[in-house]
Amino acid sequence: MLSEVDIGIGNSYVTRIYMWEGNGFGGSNANVTFQGGRVVGKAQIGLR
Repeated sequence: MLSEVDIGIGNSYVTRIYMWEGNGFGGSNANVTFQGGRVVGKAQIGLR
């Protein structure tokens, strides 16, 4: 887990960002953002 934010008004508003490092070019990774246990965003760089 890279980051977590809980504003204290229920699980639906808990946001967590997870990062996985890749084996590609230096700094390659994937990020997935969850809010309330559901994926709300994703990004990647340097992965094949």
